[in-house]
Amino acid sequence: MLKRFLQSLLALLGTAALLLAVVAWQYFIGHNFRTVEKGAFYGSRQMSGAALERTIRKYDIKTVINLRGENTDQDWYREETAACRRAGVAHISFGWSKNRLPPPESLARFVMLIEEGKKPFLAHCEGGTHRTGVAAAVYLLLRGESPDSARGQFGPMFKDAPIGELVTLYEQSDLPFRQWVLEAYPAIY
Repeated sequence: MLKRFLQSLLALLGTAALLLAVVAWQYFIGHNFRTVEKGAFYGSRQMSGAALERTIRKYDIKTVINLRGENTDQDWYREETAACRRAGVAHISFGWSKNRLPPPESLARFVMLIEEGKKPFLAHCEGGTHRTGVAAAVYLLLRGESPDSARGQFGPMFKDAPIGELVTLYEQSDLPFRQWVLEAYPAIY
């Protein structure tokens, strides 16, 4: 009986360790990279300049969307903008926070970028979870996907970050997402 219990416990611990290893690889080694729509929209965590250049080449990225804001005094920002210049791609910054909803004018500017900017896009924040998840959700809502489908971009580490309330607020509306962003969202922000 004890032997069977120990075997079961070891199997359970082994499975948990394997799952943890997969999550750690995806997050740290894999840059928390995800394909939202192949050839159109990708999301990730912050990358080094070299990793960003490799990703730009591999996925033919035309626009890098930095959701951490303009941080000209930070090494990561200078490295990122230099990598984009070398690769000849656009670099656009939005100062979003996981702790609050995006300001209406910033969200409207993001919507315009998605509609008019050069694809494919690569959106990123520091960890690739909260702000990037919401950016990916916004992209899908603009494509006519359901709020539940858009929430699928939040991932298991998202939890209940305030920025995610954006989808819940939209869900209460009957308007198309673009119209909601431009007309209804500023009043409820």
